[in-house]
Amino acid sequence: MNLIELIGTEEATDYHQWDWRQAFIAAGLSLSKVVDVLAASEGQNEGADWIAILKLTGGKFCYLAAGCDYTGWDSGCGGHYQVRGTLEDLIASTIPVDERHRLGIVVAFGRAVLNPRAAQ
Repeated sequence: MNLIELIGTEEATDYHQWDWRQAFIAAGLSLSKVVDVLAASEGQNEGADWIAILKLTGGKFCYLAAGCDYTGWDSGCGGHYQVRGTLEDLIASTIPVDERHRLGIVVAFGRAVLNPRAAQ
């Protein structure tokens, strides 16, 4: 999936894409740094965070997590992102186990494997 498929354009009215744009803002990650979206799972107000694994300019990898309360992204929101040099390091050191399943990550023979088709 590419970034435009995930967040749309500024003119897009799709609320799913709007939520993703707000998640990037809440996490403080500039869209200009993102080269590709490797996996993503949509969140829910007052529920699970919007989470994504991204490839950044320069070849590094990023885990983004952001969420909001029932009022939306205006006041009760927050987020963060973490960057690592390899996808394996990113998965092993930054992504909580419960969120790995949402992103389609499976552990096989001691190695974490990303299966984007399994992501929600």
